[in-house]
Amino acid sequence: LMRSSSSSSSPSSYLPLLPPPFLSAFIGSVCAQSGPVILWSDVTSVPANQYMVIAGNNFGDSSSGSTLTIGGVEVTTFSFWGAKSRGSETHQIEFLVPESVSLGTAAITLQTTAGTSNTHNVNIHSGSALYASYTGNTSGDCTLEDPCTIKRSSAKYQTGDVIYMRAGVYDKPVTENAGKNLPVLYPSRNVGTVEAPITYRNYPGEDVLLDGTVGTVDVPIYAEVPNFQFVGFRVYHDRNIISQVADNQRFANLEIFGCYDPEGPGVCNAQSGIYYIPGTVDISVVGCHLHHIGINSPDNYGHGLYVHNDNAIVAYNYFHDIPGFAVHGRGKTGCGGPCYFDNVKVYGNLITRTGGGTGTQAYRGGGIIFNVYARGAEVYNNIIYDISGVCLSITDDAQSIEFYANTCYGSLGYDTLVTGSGSASFHNNLFLKRGSPSRGDTYTIKYDANNAQIASDFNLWYPDWEWNVCWRTDSNECAYDQINQYLSGPAPWDKSSVTQDPLLVDPENSDFHLTAESNLKGTTDHCPSIDFAGTPRASGPCDLGALAYYDVVSPTPSPTPTPTPTPTPTPTPTHSPT
Repeated sequence: LMRSSSSSSSPSSYLPLLPPPFLSAFIGSVCAQSGPVILWSDVTSVPANQYMVIAGNNFGDSSSGSTLTIGGVEVTTFSFWGAKSRGSETHQIEFLVPESVSLGTAAITLQTTAGTSNTHNVNIHSGSALYASYTGNTSGDCTLEDPCTIKRSSAKYQTGDVIYMRAGVYDKPVTENAGKNLPVLYPSRNVGTVEAPITYRNYPGEDVLLDGTVGTVDVPIYAEVPNFQFVGFRVYHDRNIISQVADNQRFANLEIFGCYDPEGPGVCNAQSGIYYIPGTVDISVVGCHLHHIGINSPDNYGHGLYVHNDNAIVAYNYFHDIPGFAVHGRGKTGCGGPCYFDNVKVYGNLITRTGGGTGTQAYRGGGIIFNVYARGAEVYNNIIYDISGVCLSITDDAQSIEFYANTCYGSLGYDTLVTGSGSASFHNNLFLKRGSPSRGDTYTIKYDANNAQIASDFNLWYPDWEWNVCWRTDSNECAYDQINQYLSGPAPWDKSSVTQDPLLVDPENSDFHLTAESNLKGTTDHCPSIDFAGTPRASGPCDLGALAYYDVVSPTPSPTPTPTPTPTPTPTPTHSPT
């Protein structure tokens, strides 16, 4: 990548990151499903004649033999169609929305030789295209032939417009106002609407990086104005990466990464990937790759993203190498008092190698936690594995937090942790340890219901180690049990939960599907309509965990045709230019 100014040496993560080896078996198993499944789109609203992305499973590696329609109109222009994964999806398609698609709700449907997908809806609104470049014109009209700077684009966009950023590393602050944190991208004019937001995205097929580590830059994106969509590019910083997020903003198909290295020396203050303004509403983080975000400090750690907002959605993201929690739901003050928040949904995320901050924070952090001022959240269809901290947790006064249909494998900390005076429910979750306990605080369960209200049932914990459960209901002493003793003992929870080998396909290689021999098929009714990979769940009793069982039938091999020899073409003479 070319840089917009001289700078220090580039981080190794400037190179495009491929899915890690530990995902290969899991991705392959998802591909074994029949029929395409659309999981997410990078935008929820888009003008006709502009680009967008859909992601899901079993799209195929090309458009050959397939038909994609939006609003009843067949798509004919594609900039990408093929394998691309950041977690739950295996394929993406980037396409140009046909100009003839009508305004309003438009249904997207994909038909392949394997079947027809589910319907995925987006909104079609009016808007135009602008173009920005790291070497752009400071006073131009932001056209494709004469792109402008990012700062200039902020002065030119109108309601519903799309700003395409051309390839390059953007590392110059767009404002010298210290009160605005010297950002690289600072969209300052409030002209977008809920139905017609402003969109910043990479130009199709081009690699765009916002670098917040150079010179006086303090934050790559400072997003204090509502009604924006940020999609398709990469964001790097050694402090807070995306800050001051406002109402109705969407972050999708981004790579968000910092400088955290658990083995490395030096100071890293990449405290969070995305930090919202407390009291804002309608924030979504979808299909992003968040990694190496944290603080090299014995007394602190960073999180993938903070949630302090009503109606927040955190879905289909891939988190790894973060010393704190992947998702931290925590309210703040500043709303004339406490900033309570509710109606949060966290689903379809893949989380690994999180938790385990150094020093006094060892075995802290981990998967997903809600605490101060949280007042309602659903956490389901997440896969959390090989983490060094807690899998699912509430603390302090978090209220009405539901954890269901999640899979947690190989956690070195608690699988479930409840402390404080809040309320939570745990249903249809699959918790598996591996190896043997090595610390006194690696219990599978810690339920402190001396003050909290807990509902927990139809879960699986395995294996059954000694001193694996710490629970209390009305005393200051923690009662320690093995899982079987806990399930059959005086604790008022988990009377339908079990401890047995779940018989997964290949958990050591990240395939957490149930085998045909598993007794966990059709054992509970507390399930979402689809599983982690988009497979429809049974309408009656459903399967335990984040992945539903499906019977993979190998197709009958077709006979290998006899190849027809291709004649060698006669070379065309090359003429020198005149």
